[in-house]
Amino acid sequence: MSLIRGSSIQLPIVTFFGAAYIFSGLWLSCPTLAWTLPQDFDYSNRMEVLLDKGELWNLNSIFHPFDISIQDSNSIHLVRQDGFRWVREYLGDYSDLGFRLEENSSNKINVLFMPGMGASAQGGVARRYDKLALQPFVWSEARFRHNWYARVYVRATNDSASLSHYSGIPRSISRAGMNTGEIDQSVIGYRNRWVRVEYGRNREIWGPMVEENLILSGNAPSWEQLMIQLNYHCVAYRWFYGFLEMVQGSENIQRYMVGRALEYRNRKNLVLGLGEVSILAGPNRPIDFSYINPLTFHLEVEQNKRTNLKGNYENAIWFLHFDCLVFQSLRLSGSVIMDEFQLDQQDRKEGRPDALGWLGRVAWTPVTDNIGVTFYSYFLRIDTYTMQHSRDYLNFVTRNQLLGHPLGNDADQIAAGMRITTAYLPGLLELEYDRIRWGDNSLRYDPYRSFEEFRKVPFPSGKVRTNHYLSVRFNSQPLKRLSVNIEGHIDLHHSGENSSLEVWIFNVRYQLPFLLIGI
Repeated sequence: MSLIRGSSIQLPIVTFFGAAYIFSGLWLSCPTLAWTLPQDFDYSNRMEVLLDKGELWNLNSIFHPFDISIQDSNSIHLVRQDGFRWVREYLGDYSDLGFRLEENSSNKINVLFMPGMGASAQGGVARRYDKLALQPFVWSEARFRHNWYARVYVRATNDSASLSHYSGIPRSISRAGMNTGEIDQSVIGYRNRWVRVEYGRNREIWGPMVEENLILSGNAPSWEQLMIQLNYHCVAYRWFYGFLEMVQGSENIQRYMVGRALEYRNRKNLVLGLGEVSILAGPNRPIDFSYINPLTFHLEVEQNKRTNLKGNYENAIWFLHFDCLVFQSLRLSGSVIMDEFQLDQQDRKEGRPDALGWLGRVAWTPVTDNIGVTFYSYFLRIDTYTMQHSRDYLNFVTRNQLLGHPLGNDADQIAAGMRITTAYLPGLLELEYDRIRWGDNSLRYDPYRSFEEFRKVPFPSGKVRTNHYLSVRFNSQPLKRLSVNIEGHIDLHHSGENSSLEVWIFNVRYQLPFLLIGI
């Protein structure tokens, strides 16, 4: 089958955008003039830097990556002569492309292409791969009549361990030196200022941090899903129903995930979010229409036996996220998740524990001129049985990777660090001290591990692994389209089997975005 001939791609493009043209005339037309930041390519991390400084809080949300409108693009371009100037310029360069993507898209198709090539190498005791890894990619977004969009993100590599949130399967043969590839994102959608509907392969990142959140993080593989978001002034409600995977075996377990979240943000200094995320699974289980209902919730469905499968084949976690800015320089962020909470004292007397998780972070950015400095500290704890179930296929994992924070359950972490940037050099230097502990029950070691008995045990459980280390990260942009990242973890002290985290990572990436206007 040809992947190049025009006839092979013409039909789906014409079909999608032809349908878009018809239905957008029937639906309430309300142009948003907005586009989504890519999760990768450092855009989200740059946004985190400016949020810590107290800027762009009109964009802040528990749903990531952020959407940027033309008005937001203008605020990014308010160039100030301080140490954060190049960070704004990096985001402003992409926002300019998004602005042009919106131009003249009322009756024609505009497409943003961002092809590129990355290369990565690792060394040290905890390295994940040995050889030089090459990482070609293409990120693209098409826009039609302002409200309709399609987005595709394709990447390949010669070593699957070199890419984050990657779940492509390596093959025994290579093509152009690459032995594995995947479509990380492929979505079509419609949105206006009131509603957003999206279908395709994507991931949900929910929480106060742009990547490493407790329950739905940016490190997870993508999945197929239908997502609906409703917006009304400062309030947003998002729901999704996704297919995770089929676990092949004697029972052919079908695994799904459903999420619901209600968000409030005043677009100045406060963001609040609460909701639930559920894993559904079972032998040859079809789509469960009781969970497709976006306005119901897990406990009502489960307790009233409305599911399409008898027995305990669901696992839910509830969450509360907050993010606030104090005095324009102090940022306070936190999350609480609840997998199990014992309301009855009898359960506690019988030794049934809670299964919770906490994340707290504080960041302070003093006012400076040519040097930008942010001091931060955070604490993270995920209980022994959190995100785990007595049925292994109800764990919060997919494709042998964690859906939540990469630390995993049965673990805690304390960290403190500083981030430095200057007006003279387009780069970020970050120094951080960490102390991490893991227990034997961590899904980090065995994602599909179940527990046999839900009883209180010491935290962390079993043989505890401990590591104290210093991390150094330097991210720079020596050329406009070229990014260079160097990261090192230096063990100060570690104990326990496979507890070393010492690794050095070198990563370089070149990307060349361009626009096709008025196709």
